[in-house]
Amino acid sequence: TALVSHALKASLRLAINTSPEPVTNVAASVGEDLAVVGVVLLAVTHPWIALAVVLVLLALGGTLLVWAVRRIRRGVRRRRGRRSGAAGPAA
Repeated sequence: TALVSHALKASLRLAINTSPEPVTNVAASVGEDLAVVGVVLLAVTHPWIALAVVLVLLALGGTLLVWAVRRIRRGVRRRRGRRSGAAGPAA
């Protein structure tokens, strides 16, 4: 989960840093800081709720991963089909 979390944060940071104006960078940084404080407070004050949130997010992440892998495989198959000159599915 740490790899997924880091990849998501790095991807969002890369997308945000493409804009030249500083407002989105500041807003993203403040949002990240507030999210960390909120998660820590939730874990300290209500650990069972925090566990439930973690499990739901983990399930959503797993579902997203399966969906993404299927889409990537489908795209690779299509690309290989185009390269080999094979005809598409019969209509």
